[in-house]
Amino acid sequence: SGITLPANLQSLVFPNADFGQSDAANPLKMEAAFPSMATFTSSALNALACNPQGVRSTPQPPSAVSVGQPAAQAQCAIDPADANATGKRPAEGELENPAKQIRTTKYYLIKSEPQLYSIDMLMSEPNMTCEWDGVRSYEARNLMGRMREGDLALFYHSNCKDPGVVGVVEVVKEYYPDWTAWTLGPGFDPKSPQTDPKWWMVDVRFAKRFKLPIALSEIKVNPKLKQMQLLTRPRLEISVVTQEEWDEIMAIDECRLCPAR
Repeated sequence: SGITLPANLQSLVFPNADFGQSDAANPLKMEAAFPSMATFTSSALNALACNPQGVRSTPQPPSAVSVGQPAAQAQCAIDPADANATGKRPAEGELENPAKQIRTTKYYLIKSEPQLYSIDMLMSEPNMTCEWDGVRSYEARNLMGRMREGDLALFYHSNCKDPGVVGVVEVVKEYYPDWTAWTLGPGFDPKSPQTDPKWWMVDVRFAKRFKLPIALSEIKVNPKLKQMQLLTRPRLEISVVTQEEWDEIMAIDECRLCPAR
């Protein structure tokens, strides 16, 4: 027996005008068009999600929307880090700018006391990766909740003789319950049981170590960095870094690597 689809989905799921509902009963043609039932199901679900009115569109691969892709063909996607994300299909007109659907890398600054955990310790970990646990500030926790794989963070040595930015790490695992909150130790919190955790953590991987640390004193006198949350919100364990601030920090590091003229 053949596979029957609603009329408005036939033009969406079947790949071209030469392949129609009648061909769904032909095993050879089905296998050529859809190597697996999972492929067929994925195609049908994508059609339903992005074309509920039955408007035919060019099939899109399950990857990020390319810049310049026509809005009518834009794949349905909502950035989960967006404060306005609801999980619902965007309203009419929200797909006019496809570039808005591409999530760019976000930048942060994370602090650690080097006597407790330094960038050298991170580099000695298996795969140079660690759990960023022990955050007990709601604001910092919420910022961690916005982090996505691929986001970057400045590694900052705090509460030491020479505080400053010493390198860069990459987020490789998004937020999940911080198990140190229900384990006896420095991060223990009886109000955050395993059954109802309120603290999160992410995994970060070493990406780069600066040849020389960028000292806090140097950051304070740089006019391009005077609005950094590191300076305006110094008590935050995790803070946001703007694109401009990130570029300036990278430029300072690169300049130090340039040969003297």
